[in-house]
Amino acid sequence: MVSATNTNQGENMKTNKNCKPGIKVFPDFCSSGIWGHPDGVMIDFEELSISKELQKEFEDWINFYDDECTGRPSYCLLKKKEKVLNKRGIELARKLKQELPNKTVYYWPELSGSKMGRKLIEVK
Repeated sequence: MVSATNTNQGENMKTNKNCKPGIKVFPDFCSSGIWGHPDGVMIDFEELSISKELQKEFEDWINFYDDECTGRPSYCLLKKKEKVLNKRGIELARKLKQELPNKTVYYWPELSGSKMGRKLIEVK
């Protein structure tokens, strides 16, 4: 089960009263793909008690993002990769929630083109 909260690009997530503090899954270059929410600080795998298998899945997802999903030199997400990237991302967020059931886990989808109106998805 997931619920979504409207957010806009550039919005300060600290002021979004609909979002509880937790962990946000979001792809970014050379990252773990796991971020503090609302502070936005990347979380290293060593800081979480997650399985090596899940760590590997996150690494593979970020490598897929780095290597196949963005066009150079703009580094914008390629429209043809948006669906598969976000499908894998929400699956990883669900697995992370299973391994960390006491944490609030969100997925922040990556969109090609405008980022306006994308939704922060809480994984239940």
